[in-house]
Amino acid sequence: MDENRYHISLLKCAETGVLVGTSEDIPGLTLEAETQEEMIGAIQEIVPELLVHNLRIPAEEIGDKWVEVAYREEPQSEAALTPARSQPRILVEHSAQSA
Repeated sequence: MDENRYHISLLKCAETGVLVGTSEDIPGLTLEAETQEEMIGAIQEIVPELLVHNLRIPAEEIGDKWVEVAYREEPQSEAALTPARSQPRILVEHSAQSA
């Protein structure tokens, strides 16, 4: 992985239409939103925090990082996704790893 580039995959549930964003590069990232615009807003809000807290990247270096978002229309099982909500749902896990 390029130290300055992070990937987020967006999948859309065929049954509910909910977008789910996950990343193997950013520990703790799971986002849900009804639209791509809401998802991008949620990504802009939470990714910098996760880079600082979970990957221990200094806040002043966050501006040097790139986040690539790939949208795929692959069906997901209903059990894997929760029903749509009116606001983006941000599920954040702060890892307990020490620097």
